[in-house]
Amino acid sequence: MTTIEAGELNRLRKNSLGVGAITFMVISAAAPLTAVAGGTPLGMLMGNGAGFAGTYLIVTVLLL
Repeated sequence: MTTIEAGELNRLRKNSLGVGAITFMVISAAAPLTAVAGGTPLGMLMGNGAGFAGTYLIVTVLLL
């Protein structure tokens, strides 16, 4: 039978993700969405219509 010491009870397993790693992963995954949402209104305001849609296609290919 395995015994657990008091100090090991509140620790993460070895090689598991901690709070900092999960927070960083969520923020880095949301960064491209933030960039697109920030640039879209300006692109619609100053763009020429078809060129703005074409830009989305080009950026999609670059991100893949």
